[in-house]
Amino acid sequence: MGVSLGYENYYFRYLEPGSRSPNAPSDPTHSITTADTETLLTSSELARLREAEAFEQTDFAGQAMLGRAQTSRRTYQSRLNQVAALLGLSVHAPAGASRAERQAAARVAYRSVPWHLVRAHHIKWIKQQLIDAGKSYQTINLTLAALRAVAPEVSLTEHMSGDDLKRIEMIDGVAGKRLPAGRRFQDGEVLAIARACAQDDSAAGVRDEALFALLYAGGLRRREVADLTLADLRTDDDGERAIRLIGKRNKQRWNWPGEGAWRAVDRWLELRREEPGPLFHPIHRSGAIRYGRKLSDQSIYKVVLKRVNEACLSAPATPHDLRRSFVSELLDLGKDMNTVSALAGHASVDTTARYDRREDQVRRDAQSSLHWPTRRSDPTC
Repeated sequence: MGVSLGYENYYFRYLEPGSRSPNAPSDPTHSITTADTETLLTSSELARLREAEAFEQTDFAGQAMLGRAQTSRRTYQSRLNQVAALLGLSVHAPAGASRAERQAAARVAYRSVPWHLVRAHHIKWIKQQLIDAGKSYQTINLTLAALRAVAPEVSLTEHMSGDDLKRIEMIDGVAGKRLPAGRRFQDGEVLAIARACAQDDSAAGVRDEALFALLYAGGLRRREVADLTLADLRTDDDGERAIRLIGKRNKQRWNWPGEGAWRAVDRWLELRREEPGPLFHPIHRSGAIRYGRKLSDQSIYKVVLKRVNEACLSAPATPHDLRRSFVSELLDLGKDMNTVSALAGHASVDTTARYDRREDQVRRDAQSSLHWPTRRSDPTC
């Protein structure tokens, strides 16, 4: 889909310090309307804009996302789309476009930004706008990370100097701390989910129990579960079974779920048969397994929400909460942090420590020991 470029990019060009057009408004936050174009654009300037249009079609943001994990690409794309919205830019769907086409255009709004013109002072302005809007420090820092990822792609061309790139890289993030996201599964909740799956005597019930077993007893990310193939299930000469995983940053590792998890997987394999390809398939409403197609990570998310609801848990839960529980349970059993970090596929033990929910229970137990005296109806001196 082509990107509609216009006078907004002209205005962006003259946000450069010392290069402002004499016709450009003095307020850098001024939102240009169509009525402004007659006073802002001279015929020669409009001609130069048209000449630059072909270069501006270069998808620097798309290039910055190449080679990243799918979840990272989605995050960066979302953040850069927000930047485009902040700047009042968008990709215009053609007249008469369907709803799906309009949604597709909205997903690539970042392509409307003239990234080759973005400099450090623009990013500082974007950062301040996000701060003023009350965005969390995580959102602001993710946005800055996405913007920093685009800059090196531009610097490979003649449109950004090394000094400009350094200025962008030197922009500080926003400090802050929030309570950790998610929760740890409580006693009995995993059993309740297993029972909810068992009560469904369809193929979906068997498949979903195997999914939960790997998410909890294996600590797998949902993307890792979605990417599993039958060939990833291995048995060595001694009969020991393991799963070969490819995690973030294309790192390979082994995983050894316990016997209970393997029993759940084996029940699924009996239904699934020895068909090569993805380990988990979608299941048609008729109950037919749709061989040749893999269950997406988004479908796994929906499966977890569905079974959690059926199990009537005390609080909502997500697939990543199963992973948090995996880390906390192993640490509870006295396993050292380095071992747990390796099993979880974390690049740093600091990441693993953020998954640990044991301190919440310790603090809760400590504070519950303080009692406020019960009010008495007959106070005495």
